[in-house]
Amino acid sequence: MDRRTFFTALTGAGLGLGGGLGLGAGALQAQSNRQERIGERYPVRVRDGGGAVLLRQMLVTDGTRALVLDWPSGGLLFPEDRVDLSGVPGVGGVFRTPFRRRWVEARPLAPVSMIGQIGLLMARLPDLSGLSGRGVTLGVEDVSWDLSGALRPGNPPMMPRIAARDVGAMRLGADGRVLVHLPQMYALT
Repeated sequence: MDRRTFFTALTGAGLGLGGGLGLGAGALQAQSNRQERIGERYPVRVRDGGGAVLLRQMLVTDGTRALVLDWPSGGLLFPEDRVDLSGVPGVGGVFRTPFRRRWVEARPLAPVSMIGQIGLLMARLPDLSGLSGRGVTLGVEDVSWDLSGALRPGNPPMMPRIAARDVGAMRLGADGRVLVHLPQMYALT
């Protein structure tokens, strides 16, 4: 079977599967558009109530010391509304483990709050040991971003006198990445 025949058959099977699952042409097109973005850098924009928030930094503190992460250029975007093929013997290593599975298997660390006006996520932990140098993956709705850089010791950003509100939680993934889940938000990609 040549490559063109294979991809034609695969596309046909995908359309048949989408139709069988009750996905209309619009849903398939939206899914197709998002698939083209896999692994590209995008700003971390979320919808919070009626407005949009551009998230740009994270602060993790124990009250005395701080770890910070700034991602002014956004992060690598990945669709998460997909079948988990990461455990399939022989080919599983080729596929990215979905955020929802990584989240379930991860160790809870702390609640996460947000000050949307300055694009800041915050978490307070009793102990920061072992978190410095770790990468962060942020999961919102059916996408995730692998944020640029890693948590590093630093000074907290200037904090306005605006109350932060709880928006999610932080866990430590089995792969060593810090996972942040914002279930109250909706991704604007």
